[in-house]
Amino acid sequence: MTDYDDAYYRQLLTDAYQEIYREGDQALGADGVPVGLRRASDRFYTEDCRFTVPGRGPYAFSGGKKEWHAMVARQMTELTGTWSCEVEATFASGDWGVALVIYTAERDGQPFRWRRANVYRFRDGKVCEVRTYEHDQYEFDEFTRP
Repeated sequence: MTDYDDAYYRQLLTDAYQEIYREGDQALGADGVPVGLRRASDRFYTEDCRFTVPGRGPYAFSGGKKEWHAMVARQMTELTGTWSCEVEATFASGDWGVALVIYTAERDGQPFRWRRANVYRFRDGKVCEVRTYEHDQYEFDEFTRP
């Protein structure tokens, strides 16, 4: 167990989402990664943070922070329009946390809205592991298929 309590980690998740999706921060940086995401990633995630995105579509992924940034940059160029997210709830207990999130994006003029549970593992006051679980994995894979 760490010196950080559940309330600290719930607030960390809330702050991270606010940082990522703050108005105007969807603009892409020179590396193609949204400015808000890069800033939040540097602030809230450990350098060795691992990411797992299951599925059979093009965004299925397992790897480190640098590779995850490259995958997100690719998503942002392929899924046009503005990404948005609404955090429905955050939970934290011990070294684990969950954010229930509704995302909205657009591709080829077609809007798409999906629900996701993002599961986080914490270490030393930061996120060290992220696993995503789509509400409807088949629908998400189909929407993101080239």
